[in-house]
Amino acid sequence: MTAQEMSDKIVARISGDRRGVGVSVCELLDHCGQDARGELTLELQPNLVLWSRVSDVFGDAFKLALSRIDMQVLPPILVLTEPRLLDLPIAKGIRPYKAPRWLPVALFAKKQGAGA
Repeated sequence: MTAQEMSDKIVARISGDRRGVGVSVCELLDHCGQDARGELTLELQPNLVLWSRVSDVFGDAFKLALSRIDMQVLPPILVLTEPRLLDLPIAKGIRPYKAPRWLPVALFAKKQGAGA
């Protein structure tokens, strides 16, 4: 699967979310299958980890999808609802950190006419 194909698959999964609570990065990995698994860490900024053990293709696909999706940082209480957790301290916001921190997010389809 190419990065563009996986990006389209990511956006389709997020757009198809009918629960209204967003989709986690973990759910996207499950949705994309074995091609999404690897040895990379997906970082939004230095030491700001979205998920680990992703493939090059998934990392590239996620970056391609960013212009078509919105990200909402999960409040600490909602982190407990995540299907899997990373063994890292939780980040308090979107910024670079000195040491790795996990930023749990919910992903949503970008609303029509929002952003470019």
